[in-house]
Amino acid sequence: MKIKLFLLGLGLALSALGCYASDIPDFYFYDCESKFTNLTGYCQESLDVTIKLPKGFKDMALMGHYMQKSKAGTIGGGSSFRAIAKSADGECILLIPDEKLEAKSFSLHENDDCHNQIVHDVCWAANGVICDQSYLLGKQSQSDMQKYVTEVDAAPLNADKAYLATLPLNNDTLMGKQFVGETVVYMQKSQRIPVKVTLLFTANGLNDKDKHIGAVLKSIAYGNKTDWKYDKALDKKAAEKYFASFYKLARSKDARTKDGTVLRILSY
Repeated sequence: MKIKLFLLGLGLALSALGCYASDIPDFYFYDCESKFTNLTGYCQESLDVTIKLPKGFKDMALMGHYMQKSKAGTIGGGSSFRAIAKSADGECILLIPDEKLEAKSFSLHENDDCHNQIVHDVCWAANGVICDQSYLLGKQSQSDMQKYVTEVDAAPLNADKAYLATLPLNNDTLMGKQFVGETVVYMQKSQRIPVKVTLLFTANGLNDKDKHIGAVLKSIAYGNKTDWKYDKALDKKAAEKYFASFYKLARSKDARTKDGTVLRILSY
């Protein structure tokens, strides 16, 4: 049984419209524990992808939802994350999303390339609007990509391509700290699900930006299974195994985030 989570109330209602919402929390945390090692085990077993806790980071053992605000102050639909960690000084946050959701409806012929996801993320962060066909094919997207995105060596990641997107933030706040910079790591490999990892930095954290990015790049890679294919049944089994506490919460009659926000669970 698949489970989709939707936050009730003002948050997603406003985000769907791309409204200004300074009173919307930047982070929601689900009321369940989820250790980084759970994410590592799931990715290796289901996706043949290595995502380990980077050196110098501490596991926060949480899952939740990140309601990112654009440079213009608008909020989008945000993204769910399955693991979150912080640097020793707390000036950098690492978010690992649900990679399959980021890849949309997974197709070996359409979604093993992360280009469209990068363009969408850049458009939102820089311009505060949802990427449409005119932007995707226009000169503005090319200009923004040149400004914000850099291709990096993919070989150490066992990937075909890898990119870093350095994006503006609108002072998103977590645990009393304001995060002013964002770097997103993307990697792709033929016949595999694209991988996306997000780092958020405070003003002080930007001083150690290269160190933290380097640590993350050493902690992620595609596996070497030559016969790997996405197996829906295996993925379901692995997800329920490694994220058991989340599924228990999701199926409860009174599922709530840690701040008390009610979650509505849709099953099909």
